[in-house]
Amino acid sequence: MFRATATFLSAVLCCSGLHADDSADSPQLTVATRRFDGSDLISIDVTTKEVTRLTKDIGQINEPCWHPDGARLALVVTTNGAGAIKLFDVKTASIMAIGTGPNDRGPCWSPDGKKILFTADAAGGADLFVADADGTNIKNLTNNPGWDSDGAWSPDGQKIAFTSNRTGEFRLYVMKHDGTEVTDLLKQDLVYSVYPCWSPDGEQIAFGGRGSDATIQLCVVNSDGQGLQQLSDAGQLNSHASWSPDGQYIAYARFNTMRFGDNSFGKGDLMLYDCISATHTKLLSDELPIVGPRPSWKPATKSP
Repeated sequence: MFRATATFLSAVLCCSGLHADDSADSPQLTVATRRFDGSDLISIDVTTKEVTRLTKDIGQINEPCWHPDGARLALVVTTNGAGAIKLFDVKTASIMAIGTGPNDRGPCWSPDGKKILFTADAAGGADLFVADADGTNIKNLTNNPGWDSDGAWSPDGQKIAFTSNRTGEFRLYVMKHDGTEVTDLLKQDLVYSVYPCWSPDGEQIAFGGRGSDATIQLCVVNSDGQGLQQLSDAGQLNSHASWSPDGQYIAYARFNTMRFGDNSFGKGDLMLYDCISATHTKLLSDELPIVGPRPSWKPATKSP
């Protein structure tokens, strides 16, 4: 379960070129990679394709999520089979433990940065929890039999999209930020690996949907459940979507396997869908871990 601690870990990450981002005006994606044998974080400049390594030798790293201030990342560190949500300070390259449960994952900051949403094991399955940014005042939002996971805040912080198999198969749901008014958005069964995310204007949700050939394909739907579209048609598993702050791009992971959770079976590609030109571009090839590969966009730099 998610718990806060005030003690910084003594280990400081060995990083290559870690500093305040000099190319902050260019879109930046942070993602887990297996190019270094384990699973570490890198950032990639979408324009120049320049890659910067962020972490090294601190365990298996995945599921990065930028805080709205652009100065820190929530991430999941797995060491000796036990995972925990932790906080990575970009400027100092230090790690602080804010979660110690072996199955806490999927951290997602609220738009104002005051809350953090995450998935944790509950009796018989998983539930979505929310806590203050320091890990206190934990609340179970779903508290439902089955598996409720992979929550994502709407841009105004009023709603949360998530997936659940409470009907027997995984579906896409939306609820209010306090866990009330749960809506079965599509009213149709999906496969798994749904991982919804909102467009910056809150009008659409991207997710891993059921392709016409029973694969998992990148899909988008209006926030009222209408206008369902399939955006991808290649590979076998296309999900872990992340919408860019300006709304032009959707970054996502693509795998040529449906063996979810088996890191020994291939690696994935980091893909970029351009919502204007309706084109797909491969940014990274054959290096994403199949566990926790969702990319995270660095918040846009605000003018003083």
